[in-house]
Amino acid sequence: MVRAVEEALRRRKHLGRIAVDQGMYEGYTAPVGLRSASPGLRTAGRGTRMPLPEGETIRFFLHWRDLPKAPPEAPGPSGPPATVNSRETRVDLDLSAFFVSEDFTRTEQIAYYNLRSTAAVHSGDLTSAPDGAAEFIDVTLAEALRLGWRYVVMTVHSFSHHRLSEVPECWAGAMARGADPQSGEVFEASTVMQRLDLISPTFNATPFVIDLAERRLIWWDLPVGVGEHQVANLDRSSNRVLAHLLDLLEGRRMPLAHLLGLLADDVVEDPDEAQLVFGEGGILPWQTERILALLGPAEVTADAASDADGGAESQQVE
Repeated sequence: MVRAVEEALRRRKHLGRIAVDQGMYEGYTAPVGLRSASPGLRTAGRGTRMPLPEGETIRFFLHWRDLPKAPPEAPGPSGPPATVNSRETRVDLDLSAFFVSEDFTRTEQIAYYNLRSTAAVHSGDLTSAPDGAAEFIDVTLAEALRLGWRYVVMTVHSFSHHRLSEVPECWAGAMARGADPQSGEVFEASTVMQRLDLISPTFNATPFVIDLAERRLIWWDLPVGVGEHQVANLDRSSNRVLAHLLDLLEGRRMPLAHLLGLLADDVVEDPDEAQLVFGEGGILPWQTERILALLGPAEVTADAASDADGGAESQQVE
């Protein structure tokens, strides 16, 4: 199946002579299915592995704001105006982290009901954000590895059952911190590795996974499925998170550099000899809108390849 798809892509080649910076593009997957992805600082294909910057601690962060209150109604002839229902405007989002061992047999949760472990500390549970609020989780990388954890999954759940797309301000991300994560500013813009605007019409999101052994941040940006009348927290969705994580790690995803090579008439090493440069001074791997515009109809074929490789597993865990 893979060979058939690759051959179909070669027949559709239209990029001309290109040069690809293999080092810069390493770890990036083909950006198929990104029409539903959340916009961020550097959008990438799901499964893309970005190197972690130097630092002993990774801080996950979440920011949101309550819904705006409706203006009070004018008094009517029958009495005072009706009061605004605070439950409709109060938004309670929860930031969580999910530790998973390499063989998937051990897990640990950091959430509002378990604020501290040896390897992670939660800032505390906030249940409303009239003026904006933030939660964060500090993960000590070396300690997490020592305890036998391989992956850390970042999750966001809407405990108040507002769809994330309804919340006027809602974003999450990750930043690198030093040995003392409490020093300096709570949010230092220069250390932010990635940030996502959470705009999915769902009750949860899983923005990133950290591979502790390889020191990589894996772009995920996938809801794991929580029903409208279910309790929306990590404890209720942990089995789904594990199933989706297994699919993410074992699913076959086409490297972006490989896809570009299939669609090129020729790949050269010298950028000066190329009609299109993918790298410094040209198109960067996280400039997905530009890349998708170049892929054109071929994106449909690549998307079909992704579905063929991982479709069966995905259907089982939906």
